[in-house]
Formats: sequence, structure tokens, C-alpha cells
Amino acid sequence: MKISILLFVFVLCMGAYAVAKENVKERQSGLNNGRYQLFQGEYKSSNLNGTGFWRKALFKIDTDTGEIFICEEWHTDAKNKGHEGKMIEKRSCRPFEKEIMEQINANENE
Repeated sequence: MKISILLFVFVLCMGAYAVAKENVKERQSGLNNGRYQLFQGEYKSSNLNGTGFWRKALFKIDTDTGEIFICEEWHTDAKNKGHEGKMIEKRSCRPFEKEIMEQINANENE
């Protein structure tokens, strides 16, 4: 199962590298679409029992380096901001490779 996850990450990274390389060519030709691109995607992880879990996520790619980030979303209560009953949506992004490695380590500890 680890091999399939690592293979998927490898293929994803190769695709990201190809996109980043193409964007460098576009920048050199005078086109500029922005360094970071957002896209919606899914990835599958599995535990040691072989049970697979599909997860949907928002991804961010750095078109200069090819690095891929996974973005998380959560809501917090805005009460301390003086807005009783309102929620604040927050997002943060972290390297996707770190996400995969954490899942692999968690599966090994089960």
C-alpha cells in the first residue's frame, strides 16, 4: 500500500514539475498567470488493513518550484471579535508531501 501511495505522489510531483516547467516558458515569453495556482482534487490513502479513504481537498501549486500544498479549512466562532453568532472561515496550506508522510507514519503505528 505504501508503494501505491508513493507512486501516486511521484506521479503527482512529475505532473507538477511539468506544469511548473511550462509556466516558466510562458513567463519567458511575456505571459504571467501568477506564481500560485489553486485546484480541487482528490487523493486516496489507506491504512495497514488495506481500507482506502478518498479525500477531497483544495491544492495549491507553486509554479516556480513545482511544490504542491494541501489546504485545510476550518471555522471558528467570531464571538471574541465582537460578532456574536458569526463564524469565521480560515484556511492554511502545508506541503502535501508532509501530509502523505504523516499518514504513512500513522498507519505504521496502528
